[in-house]
Amino acid sequence: MTSDVRAPQRVGGKYLLYGEIGTGGMAQVRLGRVEGALGFSRTVAVKRLHAHLAKDPDFVAMLVDEARLAGNIHHPNVVATIDVVAENDELFVVMEYVHGASLASLLTAARTSKQSVPHPVAVRVAVDFLSGLHAAHEALSPDGHVMGIVHRDVSPQNVLVGADGVSRVIDFGIAKARDRVQTTREGELKGKLGYMAPEQLLGLSVDRRTDVYGAAMVLWEMLVGRRRSEGMNEGQIVTQAVTGSIASPKSFDASIPNEIDQVVTRALAKEKEARFDTAADMAAALENYEMASTRDVAEWVAQLLPDVLDHRAQLLAVLRERGLAASEDLTKLEVPASSPSAETAKFDSSENKSRGPLIVAGVGVAFALTTAIALVATRTSSAPAGPSPSASFVSSASVAPSPIVVTTAAPTASSSSSAATSSASPAPSRTQAPVHRGKPVDRRCDPPFTIDSNGIRSYKRECVR
Repeated sequence: MTSDVRAPQRVGGKYLLYGEIGTGGMAQVRLGRVEGALGFSRTVAVKRLHAHLAKDPDFVAMLVDEARLAGNIHHPNVVATIDVVAENDELFVVMEYVHGASLASLLTAARTSKQSVPHPVAVRVAVDFLSGLHAAHEALSPDGHVMGIVHRDVSPQNVLVGADGVSRVIDFGIAKARDRVQTTREGELKGKLGYMAPEQLLGLSVDRRTDVYGAAMVLWEMLVGRRRSEGMNEGQIVTQAVTGSIASPKSFDASIPNEIDQVVTRALAKEKEARFDTAADMAAALENYEMASTRDVAEWVAQLLPDVLDHRAQLLAVLRERGLAASEDLTKLEVPASSPSAETAKFDSSENKSRGPLIVAGVGVAFALTTAIALVATRTSSAPAGPSPSASFVSSASVAPSPIVVTTAAPTASSSSSAATSSASPAPSRTQAPVHRGKPVDRRCDPPFTIDSNGIRSYKRECVR
């Protein structure tokens, strides 16, 4: 990096935008700094719509809605939205910067190194993001009414696990809310197929229990060490979900405690009424089992992705000390040669990627849904008298002519190259990653910070070492 550095782009009068740190189908995420009085500054992440989408009212409404919804959620386990800036026909959403990685990246790294996620770590991560989801479900609008937020896209890609050991929910881009401006068009499914609840797949009404199902599917993946959809086509994925035939985690790994297995099985129930009523209820049930501390989770993250975290820390140091040109891409930035990890550290922009929706023609999924609905109808017709609520839906929805459009995350290399295995096949043996077992955690420092009503994080003095 040369010493001749141009000034970064300034938006909203006080935000300095630097290089891109992630991109998706809908927006890019750039690293930024906010400047205040008396030398105050803070690192932020700034989401910016791609230029070709910035003039599309639907995508603008989606980004505005995401910012507005997230801005009303104040919780340590939800990435805070700080500000929205409209300038020069562009829209910028300023968010809390989290030094860490997506849970999807961590699970990929664990699979690559043939390590399992320690059960206490899986429980802690799940309890954290369930707490964030509950905060979203309970969020109030400025006039004091419950907004009725349902995330609808709970998945490993939308959980950030910080280097501080705290997990946070991100991306409310397709969330459902009572007073949302942008709505789902008829015949569209939004979410990632492998994590969608039966009612979401069948086009029925969704509520917070739909997110409970998605959270359970993420925990299932952490415990089993593989994606539930691995080696399956769309039809198999949908059929397995709507018929309630997903195998329990313990059927893959006998070492999984019965209590955790029972929690996951209940949360994955086909009928919403059989699941936990709230994400907080599911979190409380998990807390009855041994749970890792944030320090344990932080060590797990550092052990799986040391080069990524170290390199990103070096990038932040360079940013603070020398500044970057607004046009410079941080994914290509070289760490100074004096850095001990300069030769091996490679910045992977996918770690903080803003995963916008990828809209694809759902021919395969439409067929899968038709097949699954027909299967449900067949089972219903052979069942004892007394039609279930889904039976009346099947009879009316099976003739619906509208095409299905599916919003999913772009496939990753790891998912496309994975070996095809059925959901009933046992997972390969894996090495259990070590978990720190030191002296009991000081609960005052778990988490080691507080967040005020403006979403500003303040670390507790007694927890800073």
